Amino acid sequence: MIFDKNDNSGSREGMLSKLVKTGYKNSEDILKEFSLNRFDKSMPKLKEVEQAVLHGVTDEQFEVVKAMERPVLLVVPICSGKRYLKALDNWVGTQDYFKENIGEIIEEEIELGITMLYTFPSDWGQGAIKRLEERNKIEGDKIIGWEWVIIEGVSDVPKPDDSEGVLRDRIGAFEEKKGLHGVGLYEYMMLMMESLKNGCPIDQETWTVMNGEPFYEDTVAGGYFDGFYAYLQMSIIGVPYPAARLRPMIFGAF
Repeated sequence: MIFDKNDNSGSREGMLSKLVKTGYKNSEDILKEFSLNRFDKSMPKLKEVEQAVLHGVTDEQFEVVKAMERPVLLVVPICSGKRYLKALDNWVGTQDYFKENIGEIIEEEIELGITMLYTFPSDWGQGAIKRLEERNKIEGDKIIGWEWVIIEGVSDVPKPDDSEGVLRDRIGAFEEKKGLHGVGLYEYMMLMMESLKNGCPIDQETWTVMNGEPFYEDTVAGGYFDGFYAYLQMSIIGVPYPAARLRPMIFGAF
């Protein structure tokens, strides 16, 4: 299902309701396709998501949504980052295009204790996942909660005016905008799955700054797709990265 942001018919409530209904079905399909639909904690019902969004989105945030080129609503499971990584890796292995064009496949057990073939977090990225799980008090791979997000889903976010600036300053300017939230690891991995499923992977020419994650020793997480592999990387906040993009997002928990 596709949400048409240019369909301006109806009210604010009508636009958000359409976005929820489209996004809820897409989320169900993504969770099924990537085998993330073993619900240890049940996915919220459509009506619950719709009410949460209608009551949770402020007027300022609604303006953020309207300004997005491709607003995407996702219902995101809170669980082990390792479960997301394995879901991505296993899915890529089922796609003939990747298997036929990727060349030699190297099986690698990463420090997180799981074996990967196609999705490679750096050592720093694995550390970011460990810190994420510690903050959320996650043990094992069960889903412990859910959140809804509305995120800019365009493949490559357009180049901003401050693209040549130091990343720390760009993040600071982004966070001063009312109603905006930075993308975190959960939201980014779910959006990557949505884009892969729909045949248009995000961040092929750019990369997304995950400023929804805390800085770690003057670094921040980043993510991108290079044609065959999805990566998590370390980015130093004290230098410029012209290809870095900050995706607008709003969110709420259940």
